[in-house]
Amino acid sequence: MISYENYLEGKKVAMVASGGSLKGKGLGKLIDSYDIVVRLNRALPLDSSKSEDVGERTDVLYNTLDAWPDAGGPIDGPLWKNCGVKYVCSTYPKSEYFTYPERSEGLDDIIPTRWVSDSLYYPIRDQVVGRPNSGTIALVDLLSFKLKEVRLFGLDFFRTLYDTGYLKEGGNIQDFERLLATNPDRHDPDSQYLFFKNVLYANDKRIKIDDNFEKILSDPSYDSMYFKGE
Repeated sequence: MISYENYLEGKKVAMVASGGSLKGKGLGKLIDSYDIVVRLNRALPLDSSKSEDVGERTDVLYNTLDAWPDAGGPIDGPLWKNCGVKYVCSTYPKSEYFTYPERSEGLDDIIPTRWVSDSLYYPIRDQVVGRPNSGTIALVDLLSFKLKEVRLFGLDFFRTLYDTGYLKEGGNIQDFERLLATNPDRHDPDSQYLFFKNVLYANDKRIKIDDNFEKILSDPSYDSMYFKGE
């Protein structure tokens, strides 16, 4: 099996999340045209009726590997392999207190599985408020390799919220805030967004985005959207 490093080298990568911004855009064929298609957590294209917008291929799956229904979802190696997944990458290192490596025991026997390293993860955690989300970690991990380009699809750090078919609280800011507030070590969407805007996108020209996200980045009103009442 080719190493993950060699697999990514020189490739154009489509990174697909479950943002509501994908709905109705008909980007499926464009997504599938990339050398490698990466998806996050439960964003596997299992519903063929959505393929026009989200595509059909999945080559790499970044997953929390926690088996929680509202996070990474069930760990199903045979299903993932049947979907064409060639590599599974955990978005958190085994050393994090909230990870459960035992839940994915045996997965590597089905699909090559790797865990994000401490040396990549903890510097990111030190730069954002709360727990880094899967999209942030997956993007930084991908950029640590010599890929040619990574184009973001449906990943805008909750500026346009999430497809409610993926996350029931994803279509409303107040509902999403209530969901986040249940976890004392919650994600901070604004902090993640600013880290992307000011650190990642500002300094790595391999990151490609669409015109709508470009407009969001140029509009300061999007810098702060959540927990304004605190």
